[in-house]
Amino acid sequence: MIITVILCLGVLVFVGVNKTMDAFGWSNKNGFREPEKTALKGKPMPEFEILLPDSVSHYNTNNIDKSKAVLLFYFRPDCPYCRLQMEDMIKGIDELKEIQICLVTPFPFGEMKSFYKEFQLNKYANIIIGKDVSGEVGKYFEIGSVPYLAIYNQDKLLKDVFIGSVPIEQIRQIVLTQANL
Repeated sequence: MIITVILCLGVLVFVGVNKTMDAFGWSNKNGFREPEKTALKGKPMPEFEILLPDSVSHYNTNNIDKSKAVLLFYFRPDCPYCRLQMEDMIKGIDELKEIQICLVTPFPFGEMKSFYKEFQLNKYANIIIGKDVSGEVGKYFEIGSVPYLAIYNQDKLLKDVFIGSVPIEQIRQIVLTQANL
């Protein structure tokens, strides 16, 4: 009887882990995700402005370092998957130092500011965070859920889009592949 219960629990745990991996999009053998299909692939990064955490300054995407690839991370400050993605990015920040990370949220400024402080994003020179005051970013990408990650190569052309968490190694691989084109 006990063995049957243990086997049943084992099966339930296995199914639960697989469902969780599917929710994160990490269900293939190497843990990498398939990018979303989008008509924007290959198009240049749009120009938009975000309100920075000082509540006065704005940042325009035209000011992004021309020599770096860009990871646009559209997030909701209280989203558990967005928070996990941010934690992973901070843990792997050394692997992402050649990438300009631009965090954008349409959610209230105070929530964005709390997220900024909690993750101490001021410590990272390659991270910019701001509020999408006009809603331009969400409209342009037709974002329906978060985390939403758009990866641009050094020429600021869209390479891939992901909905859900993406392993740091996959982000690096996409960027490095672009550097060798």
